[in-house]
Amino acid sequence: MNIFPKVTTFNFMGKRGYFFIFSLFICAAGIILPFRRGSNFLSLDFTGGYLTQIQFSQPIETGQVRTLLIRRGYSDISLQKVGEEGKVLLIKTKKGGSEIIPLLKEAFPAQSIEVLGEEQVSPTMGQTIRKQTGVGVLIAIIGILVYIALRFEFRFAVGAVVALAHDLLVTLAFLAGTGKQLDSLTIAAFLTILGYSVNDTVVIFDRIRENLKGLRKVSDPAEVFNRSINETLSRTIITVFTTLIAVVCLFVWGGPVLHNFAFTLIVGFLTGTYSSIFIASALVIAWEKRSPHRFKT
Repeated sequence: MNIFPKVTTFNFMGKRGYFFIFSLFICAAGIILPFRRGSNFLSLDFTGGYLTQIQFSQPIETGQVRTLLIRRGYSDISLQKVGEEGKVLLIKTKKGGSEIIPLLKEAFPAQSIEVLGEEQVSPTMGQTIRKQTGVGVLIAIIGILVYIALRFEFRFAVGAVVALAHDLLVTLAFLAGTGKQLDSLTIAAFLTILGYSVNDTVVIFDRIRENLKGLRKVSDPAEVFNRSINETLSRTIITVFTTLIAVVCLFVWGGPVLHNFAFTLIVGFLTGTYSSIFIASALVIAWEKRSPHRFKT
């Protein structure tokens, strides 16, 4: 299946300097904006708070409870049903559950509400989660670096890893800039983005390697890279389009719980497609410009 009847001839590598500048600007925002928002950027999973387990006499919809608490000023909340009957609700907030119970009893007078338990998640636990998150992302990036280096060459691995770091920073910039929070679900989305981005990058790198093997001497490496990217362009567009269909459905109809998760995936998938072409491949070109003899076969 091809979108274009003929192989395109876009000069992707010709303007790589402009794309480098643009990406540096967005990546800088991905570093600055989260720090400017501080603890407001982190959810209860990282900053700590209160866990209150409440049992209703009848099944309750989490959407009704969430709407009520948001209207009463509880903007940073997390709700989760426990059990199959839908009567037990786990509420995560920055404030204590004792302030929530009167609101629930007032809003749902027909319900008999009982507090099954309440515990505080300390900031220390949040710091542990942050460290584990950083270690998990670092291990994933190192694993990808080793994989690309073994399958291709070290210069390709460096380009791929820099592109992955670019994807994470750009996604962070959009999350922080749009007022969203970083939680455990968005971390899962980040790891998904890493896998998606490196997959797209490997496809392009593999075509570049095939085209390089077919030439005895490469006078201009940018021509080979442009040709390889254009040959895989239909595949790249079809892949990101079909993936976005599912993720956009999650974003529109998935509800508040999956909203940040789906938003992160949308930004990350688009950024991953962009970086596979304009960052990963362009960095390999920049590397090889310093030692063009490497392209001679």
